[in-house]
Amino acid sequence: MASDFVNRWLDSYNTRTFPNRGPLHVRLHMTEGGLKMHGPDEVRAYFEGYVAAFPDGRNELINEVESPDRIAIEARFTGTNTGPMGDTPPTGKRVDWPFAVVFDMQNGKAKAHRGYGDQVALRTQLGLMPSPANG
Repeated sequence: MASDFVNRWLDSYNTRTFPNRGPLHVRLHMTEGGLKMHGPDEVRAYFEGYVAAFPDGRNELINEVESPDRIAIEARFTGTNTGPMGDTPPTGKRVDWPFAVVFDMQNGKAKAHRGYGDQVALRTQLGLMPSPANG
């Protein structure tokens, strides 16, 4: 069973309420896909970009491991790319993209978020790069 924090984090994307200062430490550091964000406002802007690119996007928890100061989740993102991703125009393609996040926790709030996802799988599903050769 997922912790209250994990449920709130994933549901905040699915309901478009986004992580607010409630579950986030004010000095949150987030890294994901080579990007670095600091504080809840930059994190919110990052997730708003995903919503613009994937208006029907959803996160689903697959697995979770938790200790008092760290939470690791395995999840999947599904959605259809009907909006631009930065300078990249929409592809109209649907994605099913696994990812993992490690949260460093302090007093029940995330103070760090490190997200990891297979960028090749994402770009391949979007038709932005060819499928890797089977080796």
